[in-house]
Amino acid sequence: MKVFLKKLFGFLMFSFVMYLAFIFLWGTFFDNRINKNMNFKIGSNGHLFSRLNEIKKYKNVDIVFVGSSHAYRSFDPRFFKEHGITTFNLGSSSQTPVQTKLLLNRYLNYLNPKLIVYEVYPPTFSSDGVESSLDLISNSDMNWDIIKMAIQTNHIKVYNTLAYSLVAKLFGLNNDFNENQKKGKDIYFSGGYVERDDTIKSTNYRFENTNWELNPTSLHIFEETISMLKFNSRNYILIQTPITKSLFDSHLNNKEIDNYFKRKGLYINFNREILLNDSTNFYDDHHMNKTGVAIFNKFFINKLHQLKLINTE
Repeated sequence: MKVFLKKLFGFLMFSFVMYLAFIFLWGTFFDNRINKNMNFKIGSNGHLFSRLNEIKKYKNVDIVFVGSSHAYRSFDPRFFKEHGITTFNLGSSSQTPVQTKLLLNRYLNYLNPKLIVYEVYPPTFSSDGVESSLDLISNSDMNWDIIKMAIQTNHIKVYNTLAYSLVAKLFGLNNDFNENQKKGKDIYFSGGYVERDDTIKSTNYRFENTNWELNPTSLHIFEETISMLKFNSRNYILIQTPITKSLFDSHLNNKEIDNYFKRKGLYINFNREILLNDSTNFYDDHHMNKTGVAIFNKFFINKLHQLKLINTE
């Protein structure tokens, strides 16, 4: 029996090493477009690499933003700075409650914000989390929390990308990587904000009536995060940033969604608070452009002042 177990262990170790070698060669010599089951994307869309690598410059900030691209594309730190408010944005593309919980557990005590603004766009509560997991695996430090996230996501593409990332980081293959501040139409600004000065090409959006769907597993993890914030006496606000009116109005259960989040803490759906122009203030059906962000940020800062959530000048 001992001989069998010893041989089995040796076989498993050999297989694991061969798997890592295969994944490394596969990821190095084949384009991501044909690697359907792996996607290591350092410096990918959203500038997460730049965002996480400048955290060390920020500590004891007034506000930390978390959430999806609606977080990192909706809050320009320059407007907040004008009011004496320091901010940092921990948003990432398609960030689900799994990634939000990881990022807060990792960075909350260091950033030590007076207020956490948690952006809760409903589709991120129904997402499988693969895109956001790949983003974090490719662009963040490799810790046990990343491995745990990969297991929670439980997708072959995530496992393969994790394996490639482990090898790449072990050999320091991307130690000299620097991300461009400007990529395509996106411009990254220190503090985590990504700006796009563009408008919707067509205003003839027609959306079929539908409902937002919230995954029970995502809701459970979200509620764990809220409990963690409460346990640590952290002030937070839950928000939905503006999307186009045509998209928002096409969903029949907005009130139901609002009622759920209202039960979890202070919550504001800014689609009911501010009216932006679908054709001039957005670059697609659910992301504000530069002009939309400017209007929204002034309104948002005034709302913080009215609610006495943070001191402003």
